[in-house]
Amino acid sequence: MFMTPQRFALALPLIVGMVFAGVATAHATPLITPSYATLPPASHPVALAGASDGSVYSANSDGTISSVDSHGVLTARAFDFGPTAHLCAMTIDDSGDLWVVNSGSGTVSIVNPGWGSVRTYGAPVTGAIDCAITRPPGSASPAYIVTDLVDSVTSISEVGVVDAAFGVLPPGAAPRAIAFDSSGSLYTANSGLDTVSRITASGAVTADFAALSAPTGTVEPRAIAVDSRNNVVVAGYASGSISRITPTGTVTPVVELDPSAQPRSLAMNAMGDLLYVDESDSSVSLIPGDGSAPSVLFDRPDGNSLPAVTADRNGAITVADATTNELMRIDLGARFRDTPTGPIALVTGVPFSYRFEATGNEPFTFRVPWTPSIPDGLSFDPATGILSGTPTKTGTFRVGFEVSNALSKSEYLATFIVTPGVRPAPHF
Repeated sequence: MFMTPQRFALALPLIVGMVFAGVATAHATPLITPSYATLPPASHPVALAGASDGSVYSANSDGTISSVDSHGVLTARAFDFGPTAHLCAMTIDDSGDLWVVNSGSGTVSIVNPGWGSVRTYGAPVTGAIDCAITRPPGSASPAYIVTDLVDSVTSISEVGVVDAAFGVLPPGAAPRAIAFDSSGSLYTANSGLDTVSRITASGAVTADFAALSAPTGTVEPRAIAVDSRNNVVVAGYASGSISRITPTGTVTPVVELDPSAQPRSLAMNAMGDLLYVDESDSSVSLIPGDGSAPSVLFDRPDGNSLPAVTADRNGAITVADATTNELMRIDLGARFRDTPTGPIALVTGVPFSYRFEATGNEPFTFRVPWTPSIPDGLSFDPATGILSGTPTKTGTFRVGFEVSNALSKSEYLATFIVTPGVRPAPHF
């Protein structure tokens, strides 16, 4: 929704005698909030899940779940599983329920944030350090769990039916991550064998679906994701590599990383961009889905642990810092940047030009969705975001502008006050 004209006018001072002109800087700059939310001391976030309404949930190793709504409001202890709990993984399903793995009690809980209800079932996860959980869409689909202690995939239904041997992996697999493709097949990153296994929805296992290798040493895959074409992407923690595996099992490198890199967490946004956390320098980088050059979005102090990253459908990326107990926010959706902070003064007969700037992923589209439209004498270019012309009519004009990209849109309400120009004195 646009801000009401009254609220806009009361909250912001009048800008007098200013002409806005110039060329926008790079439009691909993300909007970064380094301390989007600060969790209580000793929380130590380990997993993140983003909801469709823009909320983000953080599973913390102290046994709590924190929530941050779409406005950035933090509920530090939305759910508390007690002092002996050790939460190690979490996912969110298409109905908004959270599935939480508690290796301290050997359980999986299904949490409904709206109702505040929690259902807890036993599962073979006790004592696990690294674990992961995922759930394909569909009300009948179970969730699937892997841990570094058990060489198999465990399934658990909504009513607590557990199959600890749904997909049996080779001895020594030590799976640390799991993901699914559009057919419902599962893929595990086997850190002990440097392989990826595939398990169909019926439980048929292809143990060596893909073998990973490095020029020297081991690969140690720790993170896995699947793109819209059902290619599997795997991060090799020990080899400093990110590889793509086609649906037929062919392995190719995605990008050349520094040999010292330690990619730990992966996420994909709605545009197909790949995000990864590099533990070697505590950075978060983006590999564009269109194949253009990767870029570092931001760095944290060296040594900070960034165990989780998630991306929502609107272009917002959240990263957990377990060292500082902070959640960082990176927004690649379309957002206006550096807009005027008050009513804009124009004068009839005096040329005016202003270019709206935006943050996020290009390309952007600008438009004026409201009526009445812009002041008489001005024109607006939706491709460039430039408002220009020479005002011809006095008055107060309240105009809504919108910017959008493939991920999201945002609005800005401007107030233009056009006063009459100074007329030359008559000559007799």
